[in-house]
Amino acid sequence: FSFHKEFIFNEKPHIICEGVTDPLHLKYAYKQLHSTNNYPFKFSSLEEIHIFSKILGLGNGTPNMIKFLNMYHKIKKSKANSANACIFFVDGDNDGKSVITNTLKKFKNYEKIDFANYKNSIDLLETYHLEENLYIVQLPKEEMIENLYPQSILNIQLCSRAYNGSNDKFDKKQFYGKIEFINEIIKNPNNKVDFSKFYIVFDTL
Repeated sequence: FSFHKEFIFNEKPHIICEGVTDPLHLKYAYKQLHSTNNYPFKFSSLEEIHIFSKILGLGNGTPNMIKFLNMYHKIKKSKANSANACIFFVDGDNDGKSVITNTLKKFKNYEKIDFANYKNSIDLLETYHLEENLYIVQLPKEEMIENLYPQSILNIQLCSRAYNGSNDKFDKKQFYGKIEFINEIIKNPNNKVDFSKFYIVFDTL
C-alpha cells in the first residue's frame, strides 16, 4: 500500500533523491526562485518514506536506489498508473551512473529522452524514461547538487572550518558537512546565495 501510494498513485510528481540533504536543497532553491512554499513536486529520499523503507530495509544512497529499482516489478501490482511522474534524481558521479547502468538492465524498454525534440528546448539534464511514470534524472558529469551553488558559497568557513561534501568520516574540528552547509550557510540570510543554476533541474523536471 505504501509503495503504491508513494510511487504509483502519487498526488504530485515525486522526486526521490540520494541523500537526506538533497531534497532540502531542492525545496529551498525552489522557494527562493519562485517565492512560494507551494511546491508542485514532492521532494524526498527513500529513507523518508518511513514505513516503506523500514519494511524493505532501505536507507539512503545509491545502493539502496539500485536495490529498490531492482525489486520494483516484484512489488508493483497495479495495472494503472498515476499521471504524475516518479523521478529518481542522482548525482553526476560514478555512484549516480551506477544507478542508471544497473537499472537499465531491469527496464529493457527504457528510452533516453531527447529534449531537442521539445519546442523551445534548452540544455537540460540527462533523463531516462524507464516505463510508465518512472524516470531517472542525472546531474552533469562529476557534479553534485552542492556544486550548483557558486564557489564563493562553497568556500565559506564556519568557525575556521572548511566545507567537506564527502559522505565519508572527516575531522569535524577542521571541516563541516552537508547538514551544517544547508542549515548554517545556505539558509543564513546574511549569505546572498545565487540559486540560478538550479533552474536546469526544475526546467528538466
